[in-house]
Amino acid sequence: MDPIFTLPYSEYAAISAFSKIFTKKKYAILVPSSRQQAGIDFAVMKGGTQRVLRVQVKSSRAYEHVDTATSKNKNHKPRMTLWFGNFRKRYRPGMADLYLLLGVYPAYSLLKPVSRAAWKTILLVIGDREMGRILRSLQTPTGQDERFFYVGFDPPERGSVDEVTLTRGAGARRKVSWSRFLLDNRRHRILRMLH
Repeated sequence: MDPIFTLPYSEYAAISAFSKIFTKKKYAILVPSSRQQAGIDFAVMKGGTQRVLRVQVKSSRAYEHVDTATSKNKNHKPRMTLWFGNFRKRYRPGMADLYLLLGVYPAYSLLKPVSRAAWKTILLVIGDREMGRILRSLQTPTGQDERFFYVGFDPPERGSVDEVTLTRGAGARRKVSWSRFLLDNRRHRILRMLH
């Protein structure tokens, strides 16, 4: 009888997204055999070399807000929010090369609901040094250290999310664009890291 090996959904979804970028012909995606492996959840290795990217996955389900303000209104709140804990005290520089912030949200048309079983993922890709700077800079509007950070976005009717903002943890600025961290915007940078 073969033993069964399972992965948390967040890691499975992240690996699935990365496997579309890192094809089997040139790359291998490796998963630690121990679920207690410190620092990484999976690694990407370029075939024929010793180049490896170590990846840590943090995940959140999306919390929906009902807001009548339109996106053109300055008081608009994103419809979906992802919550993450500030893991600054557990963060160690050099433990992982990439941090993935993965969110799972219900996929439905804004006009016509679909099955509750329809879900989509949003994936933000942040480098090791960037993650360290972000965790150290998270603040409340009054300048205190922030224990959590929230990422907000509006789910599109079609396609993938193209705009995200840091909505808690941005300090006095209240909102900061994080669209640059979306997987589609980081694809070429990730590939360059293995060349």
